[in-house]
Amino acid sequence: MTRARLSEKAIKLIDGKNFGNLAFVMSDGSPHVSPVWVDRDGDLILVNTAEGRAKAKYLKTNHRVALSIFNQQNPYEKVVIRGRVLDMTNKGRPKTDTCTMGFSSLSMSKTLSA
Repeated sequence: MTRARLSEKAIKLIDGKNFGNLAFVMSDGSPHVSPVWVDRDGDLILVNTAEGRAKAKYLKTNHRVALSIFNQQNPYEKVVIRGRVLDMTNKGRPKTDTCTMGFSSLSMSKTLSA
């Protein structure tokens, strides 16, 4: 599957050190949303979490996610990205209990601005 490229707006919001909200479905079918720090490696989106948290637990079996990233100064300026988790690793994170999830965007909604 070919990965979608991030829009300039998505790159700006990720690089701007803004927070995101990561949504996924738990094993019982109920939705879960969690605030996250976001970063990127090219068009790959990186999300940090701690081992044992709901994100790490449920995303090992269900890789589908949605991510909303918003401007801290203007929360109406946002981008919504849907995609799949590609990898979960704790490489590069010595002596911490964090893992990094890299995921590709399958589709991206229109960016909304106030």
